[in-house]
Amino acid sequence: MVNGDELLSFIDAAVADNKTRRLELTNFLEAVERIPVALLDLA
Repeated sequence: MVNGDELLSFIDAAVADNKTRRLELTNFLEAVERIPVALLDLA
């Protein structure tokens, strides 16, 4: 599970160097979107 500080740190880094981190940020956000589905599948 990612805590708030880790999330903010990641976003800060992504925004600071957007060109090289765009794919990384996109993958991260896609992973976050999948979390609720994974939790529902486990329930």
